[in-house]
Amino acid sequence: MGGKTMWIKFTKSLYIVVSAIIGISDAVADQNAITLSVDKANVSPGDTIVFEATPSGVVTSPFYLTDSGYIRLEDNTPPYQWTMTLSKKASGSKNFEVHAIVDGKIQASNVVTVTVLADTSLLSQIIFEPGEQLLMSPGMKKQLRVIGRFKDGHNRNITQSVTGTTYGENIVSGLNVTSGDSPVISVSPEGEVLAQALGEAEIVATNNGVSNVRRILVVPVSKDDAGSPQFSSPSIAVAENAGTLTLTVRRVGGSQGELTVNYATTDGTAKDGSDYVGTTGSLTWADGDSSDKTLTVTITDDSLSEGNETFTVSLSDAVSGESLDSATVTITDNDNGQPGTPQFTDFHPKVAENVGAVTLTVSRVGGANGELTVNYATTDDTATDGSDYVGATGSLTWADGDSSNKSFTVAIINDSLSENDETFIVTLSDPSGTDLDSATVTIDKNNPTVVTLVDFSATALKNEILLEWQTAFELDNAGFHIWRATGEGWKNGDYSSVIRLTEQLLPAQGNWSLYSYIDADVESGATYYYGLEDIDLSGHSTFHWDNIDSATAK
Repeated sequence: MGGKTMWIKFTKSLYIVVSAIIGISDAVADQNAITLSVDKANVSPGDTIVFEATPSGVVTSPFYLTDSGYIRLEDNTPPYQWTMTLSKKASGSKNFEVHAIVDGKIQASNVVTVTVLADTSLLSQIIFEPGEQLLMSPGMKKQLRVIGRFKDGHNRNITQSVTGTTYGENIVSGLNVTSGDSPVISVSPEGEVLAQALGEAEIVATNNGVSNVRRILVVPVSKDDAGSPQFSSPSIAVAENAGTLTLTVRRVGGSQGELTVNYATTDGTAKDGSDYVGTTGSLTWADGDSSDKTLTVTITDDSLSEGNETFTVSLSDAVSGESLDSATVTITDNDNGQPGTPQFTDFHPKVAENVGAVTLTVSRVGGANGELTVNYATTDDTATDGSDYVGATGSLTWADGDSSNKSFTVAIINDSLSENDETFIVTLSDPSGTDLDSATVTIDKNNPTVVTLVDFSATALKNEILLEWQTAFELDNAGFHIWRATGEGWKNGDYSSVIRLTEQLLPAQGNWSLYSYIDADVESGATYYYGLEDIDLSGHSTFHWDNIDSATAK
């Protein structure tokens, strides 16, 4: 045929741009010269759709689909068909167009609309976050989140929904008390679970025919599981002119459930109001929290020569009032003309194997008259110099009138051996070699679990960040904790902005498992860095700092 050649071009798509060029006669340059259709107008994410373009004129040249990887049509006979696979994230409605083009100008067009539905048939399961079983004690509160895991591999918050609706949060469709007093638990519309009485219950979540059950066990927390509060040292010395004294309380022997302890000061030879300021208060550990807590007492500096004086700080159970532990504080008089004696502030420090170094603090007790020098040295116990720690020797010196605390460090070696906790001894001696005091340092070996990560990723969603990771191999793994920072400094030892997100351990699921966690406590525009910790069946932890990932909240 003679005359100009007209081309038909397909120009618009969902996530993928596909172009089709058809050579036809210029005799069909009108709005009805092309028919564009699809095999289905309502589709789901990831579906494959078939487009068909039919020109009404005569084809004058072969039809091709452009770009690498597309299909070349070898025949010249219309109608012309080609397929497109939609993105798994495709959504909403899109218009697809074909244009008849003559000398670079559009002469005819046809449009077809494809609507991508939120197809809940892709939902493979409903999961609760965190974990599949929740252990609580009466009075405890926990926040639940219900998540839909889809066949496309993405997790989404879900709500009671039908095809085409938006996914939301916190759907609870049933509450069954299976044993114990009723009600064992209650659930707020926001997904907060309150443990009310001893017993067992089930929370049932359903969505479009898919359901899952979360077991809730409400049990009394035994003292063995909860642990007990203890002062880091039973006797503490503080200089009269120190201003304040900080005492450290540890949670020893367990971390299950919330634990609250009261503290109070009691006069000895030191008197409230003249030698120190009496104080009372409480310390609280959340469920799973075993970090040290501190309290502060103000020390009064007078001008009287009265010798050393003491008072007691006691810990008691917040509910029963039972006495749990106590520490004796000695206020060393700085007006008595005595040189004083060096003494460790913590006789039994414990340090993680991967911490790098332990700092030991020495106080000058009983006076501050004249210059005072003390030597320190390490000695093997079950820990070995050179393989578990780096032996250290040195001296500390106080000037005349100086009663401030002095400190020194001992380097800890992080090896790859699976060992029990080990100890070494640090001794203080005077220049003549007479021993004055000692402290036993325990190295928490933190034996690593054997967990091999395939992937760990952070993905920003609307108002939250999705964390996903997959393991290849898990040996003796109890579960995971998620850590978050607002800067990259923790890669180099700066942990000032690092917090642990998970109150409870996310339970291990075994080899080749896929895990997820949603961080909803984010601010738009802020970048967060995430890391993973696994805990083995003995309570030892391993941090996967080589797999830190980040995301900027939307």
